[in-house]
Amino acid sequence: MTSPSGLRRPPGRYDEPRSLPLWARVGGGALLVVALLAFSFVGYRHYAGSRAPFTNDGFAVGSDSVVTVRYSVAVEAHRAVQCVLQARDRDNAEVGSSVVRITSDTSRTVHRSDRMATKRRAVAAEVLSCRPS
Repeated sequence: MTSPSGLRRPPGRYDEPRSLPLWARVGGGALLVVALLAFSFVGYRHYAGSRAPFTNDGFAVGSDSVVTVRYSVAVEAHRAVQCVLQARDRDNAEVGSSVVRITSDTSRTVHRSDRMATKRRAVAAEVLSCRPS
């Protein structure tokens, strides 16, 4: 008993799949890497330049309706920085927020302590972001 051979295309009727030459594959890969690096560099320059460095130094809950946020932010000379502060309750819902504008005559790190009104008792407060304004 003979077994049927696998299905085959009739010879000469269909072209065999062709692959790109090696130089084209290597060149395309190198071009893709260069394009990705350029895109990453442009994105980094855009987003990194629009932030001011800051640190959250702590918070203190004064009452059910007030929280104090302590933080430090680097401010360049004769520039203004806007920082967004946020307070959250035990369910991680926002109970208060404020935008604070900070200026300085010299380039330095400014240490701040700002009071913020809240709708309910806060269990956490922090600076979300600081951007030049």
